[in-house]
Amino acid sequence: MPLDPGQQVLEVGRGELPSDRDVVQEAGRRQHNGTFRGYNPAFVTGARARELFWSDGALEARTTALGERVGRALADTARRYGLPAPRGRGLAWGLPFRGPGAAREVCDAAYRSGLLLETAGPNDKVAKVLPPLTVADEQLELGLGLLDESNERENGCRSTSSASSA
Repeated sequence: MPLDPGQQVLEVGRGELPSDRDVVQEAGRRQHNGTFRGYNPAFVTGARARELFWSDGALEARTTALGERVGRALADTARRYGLPAPRGRGLAWGLPFRGPGAAREVCDAAYRSGLLLETAGPNDKVAKVLPPLTVADEQLELGLGLLDESNERENGCRSTSSASSA
């Protein structure tokens, strides 16, 4: 099956997915590398996934609802600990911290509890919350709980609720 990069995406609509081997064999004699050319099997897979998962709007609606839930949970955490407001969209969120390395401390504590988070921003001041689009409700709640507990362990003495009750 001769492959034309433009043709591959169109063929996905008919359910015909070329294999990696087909792509590699066809590209073998030609220059098929470079920084900005991408990886054709990933493009084809992405197009097919979009067709399957985004065809009826259910995943989009669920992602929006879960994203709002994550936003509320992170906003609650930020209020309790006097942190800047979280920012995000869908299921991609960032929880900013004030001091350099503070997000790294919380992410390390979360990792020790079994939750994998990344940091971002200058001096590791933001904890990135990036659950998969297909996350189960229970897993999301568990992850948000572990993040909150990790923040409590690392920044509990800075909590605005504990400071006001002292």
